[in-house]
Amino acid sequence: MGATTTQGTGPGSATEKTKKTEYHSLGVNKLVGPKIVFCSQVLLEGKTGLVYIPSQCGQVSDYCIFLTNNSSNHAFISSPLTSIPNSEEWRFGVTAGDNDIVNFMISKIG
Repeated sequence: MGATTTQGTGPGSATEKTKKTEYHSLGVNKLVGPKIVFCSQVLLEGKTGLVYIPSQCGQVSDYCIFLTNNSSNHAFISSPLTSIPNSEEWRFGVTAGDNDIVNFMISKIG
C-alpha cells in the first residue's frame, strides 16, 4: 500500500473513527468460536492415567476434550474433567492400551 498523502488525510489515514484502542488489534478474547486452550500428550503407566492441567476460566462444562493415540487401541476418557478442590488444577482420566502415548487437546466451547 502506497502513501496517498503526507498530510494524514485520505484513504489509509488514521481518522478519528479508527483511532480507538478497539481497532488497534484483534486479541484472542475477541475471537468468535471454539479456542484450543491446552494441548499435550501423556504416557500411560499401564492402561489408565490421570491428566492434570492448570485450571481455566469459567467452568469445566465450558470445555471439550479430544483424544487420539498412535496404536490400534482406542483411547477414551475414563473419568470426566473435574476441578480439584482447593487447587489451581483440573484433571481427567484416560484409558487406552498398555503404555500408550495419548495425545489430547482441550477446547473451550464457543
